Amino acid sequence: MQPPTLNLKPVDRTSFSSKRPARRPVPDARQVDPVNNVRPTWEYMASKDGRDRNLIIMLHGVGDTERPFFQLAQKWQLPGTCILSLRGFFQVPLMDFPSYSYLPISMTHYLSPDPPPIPTKDQLKALQEVTLPLLKNILRYLVRDPSEGEKKKETVIGKDNTPMGCGCGWDPEEIHLFGWGEGGTIGLELGRSVALSSSSPSASASPSPSTSSTTKNQDGNGNGNGQEKEDKDRDSKRINRLGSVISISGDLYSTPSVGAKDLGGETPVLYFHRPRPSSNSAPSDSPSWLKRTFAHPQTISAKFSPVAAQQDEKGRDIRMPEGREEWEGVMRFWSEVLVRPGMEETSSSMAGEVYEVVR
Repeated sequence: MQPPTLNLKPVDRTSFSSKRPARRPVPDARQVDPVNNVRPTWEYMASKDGRDRNLIIMLHGVGDTERPFFQLAQKWQLPGTCILSLRGFFQVPLMDFPSYSYLPISMTHYLSPDPPPIPTKDQLKALQEVTLPLLKNILRYLVRDPSEGEKKKETVIGKDNTPMGCGCGWDPEEIHLFGWGEGGTIGLELGRSVALSSSSPSASASPSPSTSSTTKNQDGNGNGNGQEKEDKDRDSKRINRLGSVISISGDLYSTPSVGAKDLGGETPVLYFHRPRPSSNSAPSDSPSWLKRTFAHPQTISAKFSPVAAQQDEKGRDIRMPEGREEWEGVMRFWSEVLVRPGMEETSSSMAGEVYEVVR
């Protein structure tokens, strides 16, 4: 019996890289489905070298805005990296200047002589019903194919001559989170939620006819129900993990229960904190809740100061990294997870010739 003859046709490797545009569409917050009438606000900067390969979402602490973190990220000048600095979804009361948080803070919390510990029951409820759903809507928008907007004729041109449409075409593994304090907590919670969605049987099952129908918008302002559920199911299947999460002194609220199976989330995580010297664990050890939630977390334990200017309600030192030595650990982590412009072309050229089988 004669072996079959294969007709091979050389394939131009540049066709693969050409499918990935140098510039991604400018994200437009108006394109994101709101949740309970809460809409996102952000500042965005495309990569300075003109090749958008990574997107870092900046998440600030309680009482801040998106602006200081946007200015911080501008100083990094990471190659091939875009920045999206996301404002908190809730305004903090009793402040003389614009202040926001990703979880609501009630006025009674400030006025009470004995306020309940953070997170409160209302905050945990808002985390599951507003904050995480809205963050997932943002992710769906960022990973959605921009051509969907072209098909619907919704694409407009931004002020820098880049398209603004129905999606931005990012791969989930190109999206990275950097958060401080509450922002770090929210970043970890989103990474955990993505892992839960990808590991649940319903995430991989085909939607039933009853769940693939279009859900009508409940009101004029929108509550995140105006998009077809089958589109959301399809988008959520694509998001099995993120590029990475860096949490600066932000802990998980949704810690695994005793006896529960480890989640093993595949998103790379770096946890930066300043433990007290009396801690029983080794300085390089990751907290147990972190190791039970993510498969391969990394931890940086920096110097603790009992008189630090920035402390949380538990008296913990929550300062950002300071000095070259502390920032080096963050940059080393990013060197492992961020895509450098040109890496795709280099790896392609090292892989040898590519052929297509022609019938």
